Amino acid sequence: ITWDLVLSDSTYIDSLVANLGTDKDLNFEKWPLFGKKIWPNKYKTKSHEEEISRLKDWVKLRIDWLDSQWLD
Repeated sequence: ITWDLVLSDSTYIDSLVANLGTDKDLNFEKWPLFGKKIWPNKYKTKSHEEEISRLKDWVKLRIDWLDSQWLD
């Protein structure tokens, strides 16, 4: 398995999110963290979907950076 292909394809992350089902909702009912600054994060996300979007963006940027370091 090549992780750069798996992680750069956002359907993999989407499949992990789908596995969470309603558990994610129960988590944020118990611990209402949206809109709060949680160290060391810089952002106050407003929803689970926004957090997943940030994760996908970060993974893409990280893979691009790793590729630039080792594929030259």
